[in-house]
Amino acid sequence: MANEGNRLAELYSRAREGDRDALQELCKTLEKYVRGYFWQKFRNRTIVDDLSQETYLRLLNSLLLLRDPCKLKSFVAKVAVHVSQDYFREKYRNIEDNLDIYNKEEEFEPQVRVKAEVRQQDESILDRVDLEEALGELPEKAREIMVLKSQGYNYDEIAADLKLTVSDVKMQVKRSLNTLRSVLFLIFL
Repeated sequence: MANEGNRLAELYSRAREGDRDALQELCKTLEKYVRGYFWQKFRNRTIVDDLSQETYLRLLNSLLLLRDPCKLKSFVAKVAVHVSQDYFREKYRNIEDNLDIYNKEEEFEPQVRVKAEVRQQDESILDRVDLEEALGELPEKAREIMVLKSQGYNYDEIAADLKLTVSDVKMQVKRSLNTLRSVLFLIFL
């Protein structure tokens, strides 16, 4: 294992100096890790090929940023994770765009009327929903966790901030969501 790390560090150093053969061998060596990561997530050869290629492109563009060649595998893993996250963001953004049937209002006049009616219904429901009241149904610690979660903090950050374990935070979020779901369901009835 250490020999592989040393070999990768040597290939990286040579590639950084412009040795194309070293760069090609480096990419070939890292390929099993990158492709294996994407294969576990997607199990689709086309997606794996595309995301692996994107990972290599980003790696080549940021090759000079790596200070410690011994950390090359973890650096590549981080690049692959970021590529994966970007893929999911783009995928779900496209799904949301496709679901918006009101993109061209002039072509869909009947839908525009329906959209206005739905908006009025939504506003009347929102008038009845008091999120602060719903959050008031939660215990103090759970409310604090949900506020931090809504502000974009991840489980690790919340756990560290509140001196809890990550599993405690996850359980509180799950329980809080169930409580909020039932409270909000009663409001909509």
